[in-house]
Amino acid sequence: MNLLRTLLFCLLTYGFLQEAPEISAAQKPNIILFIADDMAWDDCTAYGHPHIQTPYLQQLADQGMIFHNAYLTCSSCSPSRSSILTGRYPHSTGGAFQLHNNLPSDQVGFVSLLREAGYYTALAGKIHPRNSFAERFDTILGTGAGNSGG
Repeated sequence: MNLLRTLLFCLLTYGFLQEAPEISAAQKPNIILFIADDMAWDDCTAYGHPHIQTPYLQQLADQGMIFHNAYLTCSSCSPSRSSILTGRYPHSTGGAFQLHNNLPSDQVGFVSLLREAGYYTALAGKIHPRNSFAERFDTILGTGAGNSGG
């Protein structure tokens, strides 16, 4: 029994000490995540709307992947974005559950992880509140109006 435990310990230790193989830029998939306020799940061609034609979104969907099982954790824009970006419920992000509260800087989101993995990250369009996300992206492109970045 001791031999089995020792062997298992050695195998697990060896497995944990292995580094992940480097992935070249050519092997990294491009990631585009659309977050749209006030848009129903089927308001585009990719999800089957019979009248609203969105050919560019359809082309991206055809060449990539789309989500078929997603839901909101909160029916308000800022808390939902905070939840999507961190993977946590809005009430557990330390302040982002309110519409005008900033996401605390200690909250790590997938954008930070993508940057650490060598991805260039950008946000385009509405970002509210802006201070929550400004340092998390390489570039923020806004419309220059209202609550958008820019």
